[in-house]
Parts: sequence; structure tokens; C-alpha cells
Amino acid sequence: MKKIGILFIALLCLPGHAIFGQEDVEEMMRQMQAETQKVIDETQQAVDDYIAEQDAAFAKFLEEDWKMFQSFLSESLYEEPKPAKIPVAEPTEEKEFGGENVEKMDLPEPPDVQEPDLDLEPQENVPEAQAVQQEEAAETDSYGLYETEEQRKVEIVPIRIDFFDASLRLYHDARIPQVRLSSVDNQSISKFWEGLSRTDFHDFLAHIQYSSKKMKVNDWGYAMFVYRIGEKLFDGDTNESNLFAWFVLSKSGYNVKVGYDRHHIYLLLPTQNKLYSTPYLTLGDTRYYIISLDQEKRKMGALYTYQGSYPGTDRIVDLAISDSPIFKNFTDERDLSFNYRGTEYTIPIRFSRDAVNFFQNYPQTNYEVYFSAKVAPLANYCLLKGLYDIIQGKPEAEAVNMILRFVQTAFEYKTDRDNFGREKPMFVEETIYYPYSDCEDRSVLFAHLVRSLLGLEVVGLTFPGHMATAVRFNSDVSGDAIRFNGGKYLICDPTYINASIGQCMPQFKSTSPRVIRIS
Repeated sequence: MKKIGILFIALLCLPGHAIFGQEDVEEMMRQMQAETQKVIDETQQAVDDYIAEQDAAFAKFLEEDWKMFQSFLSESLYEEPKPAKIPVAEPTEEKEFGGENVEKMDLPEPPDVQEPDLDLEPQENVPEAQAVQQEEAAETDSYGLYETEEQRKVEIVPIRIDFFDASLRLYHDARIPQVRLSSVDNQSISKFWEGLSRTDFHDFLAHIQYSSKKMKVNDWGYAMFVYRIGEKLFDGDTNESNLFAWFVLSKSGYNVKVGYDRHHIYLLLPTQNKLYSTPYLTLGDTRYYIISLDQEKRKMGALYTYQGSYPGTDRIVDLAISDSPIFKNFTDERDLSFNYRGTEYTIPIRFSRDAVNFFQNYPQTNYEVYFSAKVAPLANYCLLKGLYDIIQGKPEAEAVNMILRFVQTAFEYKTDRDNFGREKPMFVEETIYYPYSDCEDRSVLFAHLVRSLLGLEVVGLTFPGHMATAVRFNSDVSGDAIRFNGGKYLICDPTYINASIGQCMPQFKSTSPRVIRIS
């Protein structure tokens, strides 16, 4: 950039009577462009050299002796079992609700549901599918990779990745899958890192990140996507897929490690959220969860791992759902019916299966993640539109009571253990899709509807083996309530069938619940 500045100063200092012809101007512009490109190339080379030095130093670090750490299993979501059958509230005299009526609200626009274009076509900054040939060299390293950029032969090839219902084409250096693991030990892991770092992975990494953004997946989805690519590149080998995921996540700035025992290599991830019923080990003050992105459960014991970090890996995986994933936009339909004070209501629901599929094996995590998750646009629109048409013009408390009755009776009850064989809190889209749900699923759905339709503050309540909610009303409403954050919150139990707002299950009336604040 200094040379370009000197060129401009020289031009400014020329005599005022100097006259340039068109060819002179064009030649000066060519010189300026050449100088600019040279500076860019030199800067990029300096960056590449710096990264190569980091990779070499990290590979050398990985050759040192690792330490053994004992793994443990994190606590369960529920220490006490949920009830196999839920109680039905005794009929009571239906009270009339006063207060302000629900006014007209701005509903979201009906979403345009189309199949997304996720295929990564060759375009600017995307290498063409044909091979890019460079000079070959006679001398290669143990992986058959050439020593310098000038000596290497780089072949860019396409790969087809099926991720949930999405099918994507990416482009990668053909030498990446040639990097193989010779044995399960830290020396071989070091060589695997070194081998990948010698390939032209930068564009491939950019394509992976670009595709994940198009699919709107979160950190967890990105990790799953990277692992799936590793499976395809390394013929389904779990150890090599985990190492590939470790490499890519590290290069993406995530705090991630690997560990190994006699036969297996494991991905170790700290998360911003607590994971339940998941093995982990502790390094310093950080809990690293031992993640199985292939969904296989393995009996865990002691693992070898390292305590250092690759430079710049300070990003922590967050399981929050700030957007709804998009893969294919296959849609399903379901009618949800309920009865309120002798009147039958039916709400037709359309929803995309993308989110349902994505959440199928989602880790068990903090309830705040489920309560605060963004709902897919189609399902959200159908729910809000259908219920708003029913509650419009009703007093605020009666509107909440109608939403409560909808969630209580439009879905069949079954515990997760009976339904899935495991504990599985569900997101809103899952509760709509699956035929059965239990207490936390209904609480998440109810809280979303009340907050979205009425703008009221809702909190979650956890009792031993049970979950409910509580709502802070704008007017004084009588009933069972808790005091929280300086306000009165009326208990609303979406699982206590036919119970009205302010009715707590009898067995929990004397129990102080833990309050879950919903952001």
C-alpha cells in the first residue's frame, strides 16, 4: 500500500501543464492494479505462513504425552418419575373473567413455503468442478502431499452430502480423504491434523460455513453437518469423522478437543448450556461433554486428552434455537380440536417437517432453550392465526384460559419414557407433530402461545417429576399463585386436564417450585 501512495503523490506533483494521453492513463491504472494485487498477494501469503506455523506448532504439541482423565455421567433431567396418568380437575362453577378484552394484534404474514435452493453451484469464489492442475514434484511427504504451493498438484472435486432432507454439493481438495488415521494414539492424531492442514481446506471450510448458514442451523447443527461431511469423506469411519469434525470446528474458532481410549476417538465439546444424561470430563474449570454425533451410545471410562488449545478457539457451542432450520420444507397437516364451555373448536395446522427431523435426537439441555426457541414460520402462523380467531374480543384472563384448555385437551398424554424410551423434552413443532406429549412439552407450547398472542410474561415451574407454568396478568386474577421478581404469577398447568387458570395440582400445592425465567 505504501508504493501505491507514492505513485499517487508522484502524479499529484507533476506540472500542471502535463498532458496524459489515454494510453498513458491506462498504463498507470495497470501499474496501480498490479501494485495493489502484489500487496494483496503478499498479505495473503503472510497470513498463510502464519497459519502454517500455528498448525505445525499445534501438531508438534499433540505429539507430547497426553493425560488420562476419568469421565462421568451428567445428572438426569428428572430425578423423580413423571406420573403415568395425569389427574383430571373436578368440575367447578365456571367463573366469569373480567378485565380488558383482547384487542386486535398484528399476526405474522403467511410464510411462502418453497423448497430451498441449497446446492452450492460454481460461482464467484467457488472453484469450478474441473481439476485445477499445478506442477507436480517428485518429493512428497508421508501422506503423498507436496511440500510447497508451487510443487503441489491441487485437484478440486465435488462431493454430494445428504443432511437430513437436504442434498448439497460442495467442492474440496481431493487429497483431504487421503489423510488417514494409522492407529488410535496421539502420534497418529498429530499426523492427521498435520495432513489436513497441508491441504487446501480454506475454500472448503468457507463452503461448509456458507451452506450451514443457508440451512439456518445453529452451532449444534453446524457440528452435526461437519461430522456428516467427515462420514462421507472417510467412508463412514467414526474415528476419522470425529477427527475431521475436530479439525473443522477448531478452524471455525470453536473450543473443541478430542480424546481417545483403546479403540475409539471422541469429540469433546464444552457448551453454553447444560447437557443431561451425557458423559463428560472436567479440564480445569471447564466441563467437556463427550459427544457422539453418530447417535451411538458407548460405555465411557477414562480417556486420554490434552489440556492445551489451538490458537483462537474461544467460541463455545450454544444449543439455543434462534432460527428454524431449513432443509426441504416438506409440509404435514394436522387438525387440533378442543372443547371450551360446550363449544367445539378446530384449528387446522400446517407445519414443515424440517424442524421435527432436526430435533429428533437433540441433546437434553436446559429448559430455557426449549422455552425460548424460535418456532418455524408455517407452524407458528397456523397456531397464532387459529387461536387468535377464537380469543379475539375475550377478556385477557378468559383468553388465557381458552389457550390453556386447548393445550390440555388437544393432545394425548404419554410420558417420554413410554413414548420414546428415553427422556425427550420437545420443541413446539414436535408437540404439534407427535401424537403424544407430556408436561414440559405442553408447558413450552402454552408459554409460547400466551407470550406471542397476548404479550404476557410467563415463567416455567418445575416440581418433583412435573412441570407447569405461571402467568403474570395485567389485572388481579384470583387463584393459586407464586410470587416472583416482585410480581404475582398465577399458576397455569397445561397438563392438569380441565383445570382453569389459578388451579395447581393438589399434590403440589404445598411445594415451592423452581422458577424458569424465559428470555
